[in-house]
Amino acid sequence: MDGVFFAYHNTERIFGGQYIPLSEMDARLFGKHASGNAVFEKCMQLLEVVLEKATHELPHQVCSRHENLSHN
Repeated sequence: MDGVFFAYHNTERIFGGQYIPLSEMDARLFGKHASGNAVFEKCMQLLEVVLEKATHELPHQVCSRHENLSHN
């Protein structure tokens, strides 16, 4: 991922947008680009541990999450 495009909007219209490079996001969130990469790697390691635990504890079950998105 090289960056993200933010859209400034409300529920009725888009007011504008801005592209923010990954290096700028990391600098603002973590102080430097290397810290952002380290946080991402740790999060992926944690997710892997959680998923391994879930598949070990529930070997024959399908885990899924569904939301009712009907509009009334």
